[in-house]
Amino acid sequence: MERTDRQRSPGSKLVVGPVFTKTLGLSINPPSMSTIQILFPHEKAQAKRFGIASAALLAIVSVSPWSILTALLALALAATVWKTVFHGSTAISMCLRGTRRIVFQVTVSIVLPLILAFYFIIDTPVVTVWGLVGHMLSPWYLIPIVLIAYFGWWGTDLLDKEQPFRGFIVATTVLFVICVLGYHGIYSEVDYANDDRYTGIDKEAAAEAVRSGRYFGQFLFYVCVSYVAMLAKLSKRHS
Repeated sequence: MERTDRQRSPGSKLVVGPVFTKTLGLSINPPSMSTIQILFPHEKAQAKRFGIASAALLAIVSVSPWSILTALLALALAATVWKTVFHGSTAISMCLRGTRRIVFQVTVSIVLPLILAFYFIIDTPVVTVWGLVGHMLSPWYLIPIVLIAYFGWWGTDLLDKEQPFRGFIVATTVLFVICVLGYHGIYSEVDYANDDRYTGIDKEAAAEAVRSGRYFGQFLFYVCVSYVAMLAKLSKRHS
């Protein structure tokens, strides 16, 4: 009787057969995109849970008289709001089909970074084109551009087939956090002689970032680089 869940090849190497792979949900040739199962009830419940948490934290932040507590709660609020948007938009996307789903995913991927970018010019007295992008006319910016493009290209393999826009949301969020650190002048240096690391705040750099609004242009440019890399990889895969 022929066994279908394992066979021996002429070279005596074990070959995993169809029954075995089907039972465990494995594949000899892994798919080019993630197949992690995304469940609508889970996404809906997560969006609701983090939405309630965001509302509660916002209420506490609004009335808190302690600045340190307010700052800590504000960080927690930012995290819960992000989770609400992430899971909420996923749940909405799962309710849509065809062109409507595509339009929704593209809209979220474009609108989210535009909204976040305005954080960097809230306190800018005068917004100018040179202030937003003039500082990027330097060959040194090729380094972060190459790194962002590389990680965007590599990360495309992790995108979900049905909800790929989630990866664009994650990329936008990571770049936003990086730019926020620079906007506030937070830096980190390594002392290789003493094998130590220092973290501090450059107040002059922070003041210049607020005055020029430079991170508005820098953040959007980084997002564009990341998006182009991911879209190029997707286009290559489907060509």
